[in-house]
Amino acid sequence: RLYRLAWSLCGSPHVAEDLVQETYLRVLARPRRVRNSDSFAYLARTLRNVTTDHRRSESSRERRRSSSCP
Repeated sequence: RLYRLAWSLCGSPHVAEDLVQETYLRVLARPRRVRNSDSFAYLARTLRNVTTDHRRSESSRERRRSSSCP
């Protein structure tokens, strides 16, 4: 379910895999209590944050590439 959400957010199955892995890394790095009914919502919110960070990173790389090319 989380993978399908990631794929819908980024449009790439390969990037979606990376985003889901990063999401689980973040969640496991800072464990917290989540009620069963809230667990997917928490994961989805974390995935959206990971996706936003990924897009910012990609945008920053693109700007650096374009500024270094004549």
